[in-house]
Amino acid sequence: MGFGTLFIGYFLLLNVTFYSLYTDLLAALIMALGLYKLSGINRPFRWACYSSYVFAAVGAYELAVQFASFFTGKSYTDLTAYAAIPRAAIIATLTVFMLLGIREVSEEVGLDALQKRAHITVFFVPVIYLIFGALELPMLQEVLPLKAIAVLSLISLLSTFTLVAVNLVTIYSAYMRICMPEDKDYDAPEKPSRFEFINRHREHTKEKQREYAEYKLNKMIESNKKKSKKKKKK
Repeated sequence: MGFGTLFIGYFLLLNVTFYSLYTDLLAALIMALGLYKLSGINRPFRWACYSSYVFAAVGAYELAVQFASFFTGKSYTDLTAYAAIPRAAIIATLTVFMLLGIREVSEEVGLDALQKRAHITVFFVPVIYLIFGALELPMLQEVLPLKAIAVLSLISLLSTFTLVAVNLVTIYSAYMRICMPEDKDYDAPEKPSRFEFINRHREHTKEKQREYAEYKLNKMIESNKKKSKKKKKK
C-alpha cells in the first residue's frame, strides 16, 4: 500500500497549472499516507514523510487564499505567487528524499536499473522545480520581457510535467518490483497465464518481493539487537 498510495498522491502533481485550487493539499495528504507506511524502511522515506506534512500546510494556505478570493471577490494572486518558491522548494525536497529512499531500497534488493534511474533523477529535481517556482514571481516582469517569460514558462512547464511523469514511472516500478511485504500474500495460489513471459514476470516479481521481505525482517532483527545491547549497557 505504501508505494501504491504514494503513486496516487504524486500523480496529482501532474496538474502543473491550477494546482493551488485543491490539488496540492489533496496530493500532500495522500502522499503523507503512503510515505508514513514507508517511513519505517529507511531515513530518506521518513524525511520525505515530514516534507509531505509541510507541503500539506502550503496546500492548505493556497486553498485558504482561494476561498478568501471567492468570498470577498478580490484577487489575491500575489499571495499565491509569492508562495511559489516555498512550494517548489518543499516539493523538490520531498521528491529528492523519496528518490533517495527508492534508490536505497532498490540497491538492497539488486534492482540496478531502478536504482540508477532514481540516482540520476535526483540531480534534476532541485533545478527544475526552483526554476518553475521562480518564474511565478510577479517581480520577474520588471527584469525580463514578457515574450522571454512566456517561452521560459512553457519550457519550465514541460520540464516539470516530464519530471513528474518520470518519477511516476519510478514509483510504479518500485510498487511492482519491491512491493511491501504486507501488501502481498506470497504463498497464495495464482492462476497461471497462457503466456509464458507473463508467468516468468510474475515469478521474478515474487522473488524480488521475497528478497525485500527478508531484507526488511533482517533489518528489524538488527535494530532490535542494537536496542537490546544499549539497554544492557545502561
